[in-house]
Amino acid sequence: MKQITDEEASALLALRLLSAELPEQGKLSVEQEAALNHYLDAVPGRRLAVEQNITFPEIITGIQERISESERGERIRNHIQQIIHGDADHKRNSWKVISRLFRLRNIAAIVIISILGYLLVHLIKPHAKEVSIVQAGLIVPMKGKVTLTLSTGDVIALDQRQLSTEDGTTHILNSNGELTYHAGEASPNRYNTLSTGSAQVYKVKLPDGTLVWLNAGTTLKYPVQFSKNERMVEIEGGECFFDVTHSAVPFRVKTGEDVVEVHGTAFNVFAYAGEKKKVSLIRGAVSVFNERQQINLAPGEQVAITSGNIQKSAQADMQEVQAWMNNNFWLDNKTVRQTLSDISRWYGVQIVYEYSGPLLDATLHGGQQVPRDIAANETLEMIAFTTSLKIYYSDRKIIIRK
Repeated sequence: MKQITDEEASALLALRLLSAELPEQGKLSVEQEAALNHYLDAVPGRRLAVEQNITFPEIITGIQERISESERGERIRNHIQQIIHGDADHKRNSWKVISRLFRLRNIAAIVIISILGYLLVHLIKPHAKEVSIVQAGLIVPMKGKVTLTLSTGDVIALDQRQLSTEDGTTHILNSNGELTYHAGEASPNRYNTLSTGSAQVYKVKLPDGTLVWLNAGTTLKYPVQFSKNERMVEIEGGECFFDVTHSAVPFRVKTGEDVVEVHGTAFNVFAYAGEKKKVSLIRGAVSVFNERQQINLAPGEQVAITSGNIQKSAQADMQEVQAWMNNNFWLDNKTVRQTLSDISRWYGVQIVYEYSGPLLDATLHGGQQVPRDIAANETLEMIAFTTSLKIYYSDRKIIIRK
């Protein structure tokens, strides 16, 4: 019986899924089925783990929704077949070939490779060995949940389906990744909390018409209806972009002890736990203050807040600030540590620092924006090459060593 590798088994499993959705593309050969079955039975519990999890609703739904064109399915099938039947040189380069499909933003490729990554990490390798980043399989974004917590304490999982609910007299509609509030009669002291997981961006339209976009790993608390004297929301952690509806009633964003106040403007607030806070103004005017300081910003300006100290940044690049809104990572002039934090939040991986020296504060240069829907491997390889850090991967953990 031919022995197959983990990579080949992942490809065969993906082919089996693809064939089920696109029968016209053919199916596994008798030899391939036999090799895959032998692989699944080689380790106790491996087949059961695969068969119990292979029909996860999100995986099947993703295939049904996104692989709708036979041409796309055939392209991916051909690339996966090359892993199995190609020569030695092609096998070594095959994952780079598939990775390039991410750059083309081929939705079918993203779904299939996500399945490959899911199977490889969670099913085929339940006890994954630690490997260098250049040897690791593709590290793809793992989508977390988006949840809405009502004033009653009830938690609703949001997805792309339409949802209509009530909180007091306020009507809440969820449709196509956007939450919209329609206020009824006064609903004092009723607050909702919207939270995003990894690889998730969500949009909410507040009762006054203000639009807020939440980046991955963000929690925003807000009233279901604003008072007559103040519009106040709170970022409990994360990053938000605000496009505030103009009004004589001030709009305030609270982050810990710091407050951003506006009347109608567009700005970004970066307030992840453990990182330096930043407020960046795109248009209009804002005032950033706490008990000790107050600084006013003009468009294109930014303040950084460290330990309650508010200070204007000498340089602020609004393209960098808004990169996440365009589904990109911004790598230029960011430290290694900042970039690794971005990767951790988006890809849903844990960063394990076994080195804590100055190389983590080295500034990366060159190549400004990288799409967030491609695998993280190339960025991590670039970090390893430019800093001499040793980067390893194991079971959704990225280990940093010197």
